[in-house]
Amino acid sequence: DFYNRFRDWREKIYRKLGLEATMSYDMLGQRYALTDKGEGAASGEISFTARWLIFGSRDYKYIPLSKNPIYLSCRIRNRHAYTDLAPSQLSYSNGLTWQSVDGFTAAGFQIPDLYISQELSGGNLILRYGQFTIDSFFDNHNLGSSKKYFFNAIFAKNPTVGFPSFGAGFTGQWQFGDDWDFSFGASNMQGTDVTERVSFDLTSSALFYAVQGGHTFTGLGNHVVRAQLM
Repeated sequence: DFYNRFRDWREKIYRKLGLEATMSYDMLGQRYALTDKGEGAASGEISFTARWLIFGSRDYKYIPLSKNPIYLSCRIRNRHAYTDLAPSQLSYSNGLTWQSVDGFTAAGFQIPDLYISQELSGGNLILRYGQFTIDSFFDNHNLGSSKKYFFNAIFAKNPTVGFPSFGAGFTGQWQFGDDWDFSFGASNMQGTDVTERVSFDLTSSALFYAVQGGHTFTGLGNHVVRAQLM
């Protein structure tokens, strides 16, 4: 009963304000047991994500549908450690060459996403401007979540690409039917060091460019296969 009432309230908010929002809290604990000290680490992250339809018509039946809509999206988080070390520091503390996890840090309050997105040509062309994590739109795949797949760092974070942390920039993606897509973008790097700030200067030496093409097709056993070139 509570869920049904909550769902009805959410749908009313969608219709009145065009606002979608979620909040989550994730926790992780790890322990390195191959030394005498048996060092451990634990941390948590509270995250709030919202998307507001600020321009464009909308029809809220099940999924928001709009004609050339413009959205304002944001993501706010606070990453904190329960122990002296965060899980992301555990591998370095014990001399390991590979991180055991990505994302569970003690970085504190951050606003990794605050951008405007515009959908054109019936949703086939999506443009985004503002501050965001650029690897949310490039080299992304179903195993790329540092929260769900932290146990496999190969999938959690691409070791062959030096993606920056969140920064200011723009991205665009063009869909060709249901099978092909082409993405392009640039982002000014901002590290996790709190002394670094987002720079909007396009002449910055820390500007990161990306171009990506993707193709989705049916493979063996009628399973969906995706190929990407970045």
